[in-house]
Amino acid sequence: MKLKIRKQLNKILFIFRHHSINIAINLFFFLTISYSLNFQPRFCFPIALVQIILLKFPVFYKKLDKKSHFLTKRYSELIKYNWNGFLRLYFFSNIFLFIFFILLKITGSNLSFSRMFPTSFGLALFLSIYGLFEASHIRVKKLELQSDKISRNYSIVHFSDLHLSHVTCESRILTMIRYIKNISPDILISSGDLVDGDLVDGDLDKFTDLIDELADIKPTFGKYATTGKHKIDDDLEKAIKYTEKAGFEILHDKLALIDNDISILGFNDNTVKNYDTHKAVEHDLLNDKKIKDTFKILIKHRPKIIEENIDLFDIQLSGHTNKSLIYPFNHITRKTKRFDHGLYNLSDKSLLYVSNGVGTWGPSFRFMVPPEITHIVLIAK
Repeated sequence: MKLKIRKQLNKILFIFRHHSINIAINLFFFLTISYSLNFQPRFCFPIALVQIILLKFPVFYKKLDKKSHFLTKRYSELIKYNWNGFLRLYFFSNIFLFIFFILLKITGSNLSFSRMFPTSFGLALFLSIYGLFEASHIRVKKLELQSDKISRNYSIVHFSDLHLSHVTCESRILTMIRYIKNISPDILISSGDLVDGDLVDGDLDKFTDLIDELADIKPTFGKYATTGKHKIDDDLEKAIKYTEKAGFEILHDKLALIDNDISILGFNDNTVKNYDTHKAVEHDLLNDKKIKDTFKILIKHRPKIIEENIDLFDIQLSGHTNKSLIYPFNHITRKTKRFDHGLYNLSDKSLLYVSNGVGTWGPSFRFMVPPEITHIVLIAK
């Protein structure tokens, strides 16, 4: 009961914080642009009207029922999320230019601050367009690890946070699939959030060809996945259905033994079950005698580490953070989250790798946070 109440309170706080930020950042945009236009009513009223419509877009979107046309949902999400992403870039562009203008003033420049806001608008627009380009260019990050627990070399590809949704760029997924096929890994791993929760079955049918392309990847030792951060059981069921349809074996708090060399242990996100249960299951699986001498790979969506289990596994593969998708928000997550992205040495025996993610969540662009898949090469000593 306490866990349920805590989850509800966290949800309310998240919604309140989210709406407060949206209102504040929209107000900032209106006041700064209106200031640069000398608050002329013929400009201010249309701007205010457009902003009110865009601010209310989430309400309109929520009213779209399950039978609504897929393209209606697609363009509604594109407008809603990309407008919010643009506003955030506009806000940080203003901070950057404000510092720049102050420095110019110190040097004796008579440049008017009213020119700063249109410049910020143009800069944010340019960065948003560039962000669309960056989001479509996936990089392959290579990681080589040596171990005396394996009898041969293994090639593993790990990706996370594909976020299949109404705004998914199909060409980006096809690019990812092509890269994976070119690597031809022995094992393919997805650490969750393959599918977004707001898609219904009819929507997901639009991605049948992409799901089939994913299913067509057939590594020697299989494909393994865990679930992501799903809010309700219905979201979880859809995620399971389409992840399995893509050919992945979902490891629900269980392990898979590969070639007597590698054990892969997958765990549901602790939003699906309470933390104490999750902790006990992980400890028991890691101490299973049949995997004692194997190279142990943990798959967990969020980079949560159970301290007493450090040294019981070799590497944990996670995602979820997406490195915040947009610079400079990644500096915020770096300060607020213990593990943000990249490779971490937890001890002499245990590593953690947190992926940037391969998809987008919210705005359909990334800025200075490129999408990635990770090619892990295990080398036998």
